[in-house]
Amino acid sequence: MQMGVLNRLYQYLQEKFDGSQISFGEPTDVIKVAPKIEFTRAELADRLRLIECALLLTQSQQDGFDIEAGRDEDIPFDEMEFILKNSLTTRQFLSNAKDCIIELDGISTVDSEEGSKALHSDSLSQKILNMLHRLCAQVMLLTGDDAEGTAQWFVKEPQSFVRATLLEEGRQEDAFEGISFEHDLSSLDMDYNEFIQKQDVVRRSDIKKADEAFNKEAIRLKRLIDKWDKSAQKAKGEYRSECEYQRERAKKDLALGVSARRNAIFEAFRAGVISEYYFDKRKEQLAKGDFSRVPELFEADALKDRRVYLKDHDLQDLEKEEADSILVMAKKKAERDKKNFYIKRFLMMHGLASARRYEISEMKIEEQLLYRGFVSERTYMKGIQKNNGARISVDVDDPTAENKGASPKPATELKDPYRMIEPMERRI
Repeated sequence: MQMGVLNRLYQYLQEKFDGSQISFGEPTDVIKVAPKIEFTRAELADRLRLIECALLLTQSQQDGFDIEAGRDEDIPFDEMEFILKNSLTTRQFLSNAKDCIIELDGISTVDSEEGSKALHSDSLSQKILNMLHRLCAQVMLLTGDDAEGTAQWFVKEPQSFVRATLLEEGRQEDAFEGISFEHDLSSLDMDYNEFIQKQDVVRRSDIKKADEAFNKEAIRLKRLIDKWDKSAQKAKGEYRSECEYQRERAKKDLALGVSARRNAIFEAFRAGVISEYYFDKRKEQLAKGDFSRVPELFEADALKDRRVYLKDHDLQDLEKEEADSILVMAKKKAERDKKNFYIKRFLMMHGLASARRYEISEMKIEEQLLYRGFVSERTYMKGIQKNNGARISVDVDDPTAENKGASPKPATELKDPYRMIEPMERRI
């Protein structure tokens, strides 16, 4: 079996400690075996996000994943966004998870039976197995694939899944019996469907109501600015100065209000309260000074008005057949995005995922990994050739009607790779 990321990182840390001659006790002694294992495992526990990221990679991507590169732990990582935008399948994740369980058993087995028992139930074992359990629930729900029941087995009966994995490899099946799983997910699939139906009823969020109220205030201030501007052009002397003062005051109030709303929607997106679509559209409106109407909470709702959608995306001059084709695919993607938003909310509210969302551009765990194909520069293609790391695939439907039934072509192989079924502002 090819060495997985856990073993690779473990071996790397062990060699690193040997090379640095870290000592415990006498200053000249090489680090002793027992403290060395404990120290290495403590380091691994501190690098769980690195292991988490690697577990969400395909095999080819893992081959290009540099575990020795220096990393800033403050760089954001949104594992749910990563799952949605990567080409990882549920089966591939389960394969990664099984490899990780076997490797964890390997680095937790020592000569002493008592020592092995302690390592199999220590903080590292507890954290890794719970992380695998949580990630499996995320991958299963977000991809909509339970790998013919295998993923549900892990999610609903994690202890049984771990035992079977060890037994399959000829390991001691009860090695991790001392591990307790933090979440009881035995009815997860039933709960989440009900959750989505209930959440869909609540259409108007507090953030949208606040934006509607601000739009009214912004329009009032813009009228006030125009009023004082016209008065200043006609006035003279002291009254002209007063008009200019009132105009600048109204401009300042408007600018402060726009800044406050921009911060509010940013924090709402961070907390997973609003969708990425609403965040992007509202941010664009505020930048343009467009206070005419608040966007829909989801693109799926905006797509219900064909005429408005085509106009908003500058597609109204297309032939009907082509416009209909684009609209069908856009609706399909928008409905998927809406469902994924609610699944994310479900996972967050049940403590199965981080409660912080991030913009794609902020997620820079690895420079050689491309998190999304929606980029504004063509130079990213040079970056892929320059680095040896594997590219994370673009999650976008193939807009061509050719080769139905065949595997979708990567965006870089399409006749027109820059024409994707995305809003115009996201097209390259």
